[in-house]
Amino acid sequence: MAAKWMEFVMGKSITDIVTERGIAERIGHTFSDTTDSIILAAYRLGVTNGTTSPTATAPGIFNPNGAFDRQQAATMIMNVCKALGANVDNLPNSDFIDLNTAASWARDGINFVRVNEIMSGTSTTTPTFSPLTNYTRQESIITFNNMIPPTIHSQVDSLCNNNTLRAERI
Repeated sequence: MAAKWMEFVMGKSITDIVTERGIAERIGHTFSDTTDSIILAAYRLGVTNGTTSPTATAPGIFNPNGAFDRQQAATMIMNVCKALGANVDNLPNSDFIDLNTAASWARDGINFVRVNEIMSGTSTTTPTFSPLTNYTRQESIITFNNMIPPTIHSQVDSLCNNNTLRAERI
């Protein structure tokens, strides 16, 4: 979904974005378990490193059919925003009481999504992120909705109010 969101924002395919930025294709297989061009383009843009990062001597693992947790989602969202030009440096620590249970590589992403109100916690009583909990399709829809600029929201609202769009297309 991150690659599709990037395509939506930029108005072009992710492979076109990679080409325009002059990012060279890496020699050999980047991941041992996928050759999907969108995943490989997202890797080249720094959006994902997979579940095991590729090295100079061995391909990484992307795990395209595996579970995806909230800390991975937060990191990927921060990385796609960075690829689009967002400043992701010097973020304040979030108020999540379970931030210390997240992997060290995920903490900046969690802070980024919290500070920018892209993802919220999983509890209504305490600020809890639940970094190792699976990230659901429903959460991804809400997350990417939170990333859409207000001008787009008003255009969609206007179209829906005028019955221009059918529910199955939204």
